[in-house]
Amino acid sequence: MVSWAFLLLAVLGAWLTLNAHRPHRGFGPITVPSFFAGWLHSELVLHALALQATIVAAAIWLGALERGVGWVGLFITAASWGGMASLLLHARQTGRTLGSALRAGLGDDYKRGLPPRARARLGVRLPWTQLAAPLWFRRGGFEWIRDVPFVEGGHPRQRLDIYRRRGSLERAPVLIQVHGGGWVIGNKRQQGVPLMLHMAAQGWICVSTNYRLSPSATFPDHIIDIKRAIAWVREHIAEYGGDPEFIVITGGSAGG
Repeated sequence: MVSWAFLLLAVLGAWLTLNAHRPHRGFGPITVPSFFAGWLHSELVLHALALQATIVAAAIWLGALERGVGWVGLFITAASWGGMASLLLHARQTGRTLGSALRAGLGDDYKRGLPPRARARLGVRLPWTQLAAPLWFRRGGFEWIRDVPFVEGGHPRQRLDIYRRRGSLERAPVLIQVHGGGWVIGNKRQQGVPLMLHMAAQGWICVSTNYRLSPSATFPDHIIDIKRAIAWVREHIAEYGGDPEFIVITGGSAGG
């Protein structure tokens, strides 16, 4: 029983690795699961590897290799780990690729133009606690104002959240974050949180907005909702200490 369970887990792990390399393309019932599985397995490949290593060790201790199917599972796992190592090597090229793009656009000495404080942070590494728990975000010292409607009596999705540093703020710059998801999925609390907390720590006021989603909403409902959110920010953000004349908008995928 343990051997067969180990084999099934090995096949699942191999599918996750294959999906990260070659995700499902097109639309269908497997599209969203494939997207999220590939996203997590590639972005958190070291965490996935540590979890799988723990499972393998436990399975071997429980006797998974006492039958031939267990050895098949071990072979599949080893091949999967090779694919995960490839993902890790590819990810480690990100810094080099970004550096090349910056040098191409800004010149080889672009770092000299940075303020001293910014230059000092270039070599700073993330603390191990943040590496170990990458999906946990510290919210201490911030005020999180939730579910503010930007349309009076509107749809439940026509709401926004406000992140700001505790204390008095006056005419602080404003950042609006629009989540992605192909206009069909997504939520204002799922994306851009590290960016908003970082900007709030610098004295910005950050606004993360929802909007109506398809298929119940049809184009251009999504765009109209974003415009309504921007209009609400212009009219009301001064009440929260923001500057309605200094608004920056960002987002990812459909939100970008």
